[in-house]
Amino acid sequence: MILVSTHTQILKAQTNVISDRATAIEALRRSQYKFPGRQKIIVSKNWGFTPLRREEYMEKKQTGQVLVDGAYVQFLSNKGNLADNVRRFPAAFQEA
Repeated sequence: MILVSTHTQILKAQTNVISDRATAIEALRRSQYKFPGRQKIIVSKNWGFTPLRREEYMEKKQTGQVLVDGAYVQFLSNKGNLADNVRRFPAAFQEA
């Protein structure tokens, strides 16, 4: 995720494919001239809008502990009803 922000607030949050990162950063850099004041371009280490790092997200997705839910994800919980977790995350409970 790429963020454009002033020192107090986020002006724009944008998710991109990793291969298009350089193009997106250049486009955001050029768009800074349209706004008064100073802005910063920040490239997040997290995967999209989730609190997970990229590597951690890929690990959890391969093991079935993450379920894509629109713009966000659902996480497999170690607490709660086991039947609900098996129904929602069948890949996490399959034997290898």
